[in-house]
This record gives sequence, C-alpha cells and structure tokens, in this order.
Amino acid sequence: MSNEIQTIIRKDSRNNWAAKSYIDLTDKLQFTVSTTKTYETGALVTRASVGKRDGAFVCHTMGSDFSKTLAAEKYGRVTSKVVEKQHSEILANIEAVIQLAKNHYNLV
Repeated sequence: MSNEIQTIIRKDSRNNWAAKSYIDLTDKLQFTVSTTKTYETGALVTRASVGKRDGAFVCHTMGSDFSKTLAAEKYGRVTSKVVEKQHSEILANIEAVIQLAKNHYNLV
C-alpha cells in the first residue's frame, strides 16, 4: 500500500490526452483522479472516485462508492499541456477531497 500519488498522462483509447492519478486509501480501496475529455459536452472533466480492488482489477459501484466531479472546462483544443495543467491544479489541493473520500468509508 502506497500513500504516494502516482500520475500517468497519455493518450486514451480514443486518441485524446488524459491523466490519471492513484493513491491507496487502504489495501482494498484505491482513490483515483482522472482528467478526460467528455464526448457529451466536449468539456475536459476532472473527477475523483474510489474503487475496490478485486485481484488485478479495481471495481467502482455507482451509487455507493465515492465519486465527485472536481472541474469541467471547455477548451478550443485539448492538448497534453492543457490536460496536465488542469490535472495538476486539482492535485495541488487534493487533500480535502481525499478526506471526503475517507469520511465516505468511515476511515480515520
């Protein structure tokens, strides 16, 4: 279990730039921050969520696991620099969101 945030910035399956950061809340719970372009609105959206580890997979149950939209901005063009900037700005103040996630699962 690591308390260090690990971040990956790369192109997603639709060839758009995306960023993901991970931190372990417990040995079974993983906190994720993701920044991706949505196809519904075209906005660059950053979300935080928590999933439960199940072997090599992390499963998120809608409606019961923690999930929160942290930012949604429209840009003329979503480049790697734009993704990195929005994602980094969110991570700079992520401790309060991590605490909300911990509270959701009654973790101290």
